Amino acid sequence: MEGNLFLFDRLNTQVLALSVDSVHAAAAFAEKMGIASFPLLGDLNKEVCRSYGVLRREGFAERATYLIDRKGVIRFRALGDLNRQRSITDYIAALETL
Repeated sequence: MEGNLFLFDRLNTQVLALSVDSVHAAAAFAEKMGIASFPLLGDLNKEVCRSYGVLRREGFAERATYLIDRKGVIRFRALGDLNRQRSITDYIAALETL
């Protein structure tokens, strides 16, 4: 993701990450994944993940990506398994339609 942030910048898009994990666990994940150029926000009370329908009964969140326009309307949603690589091409194509 880090190497492709310029593509999102060109489309005037802000990238954010959200985690239900503790601050320590989220920081370790960010370091492992190389997340340094965009904010990793905490959702310790799990309200955001619950409202987006990605909170599992076990208490952790599904890996999900949302593209939300300036009016707050979800324009793209991708749910995926933690071990599968995300497709930047799909995200950029969806952004270009906004």
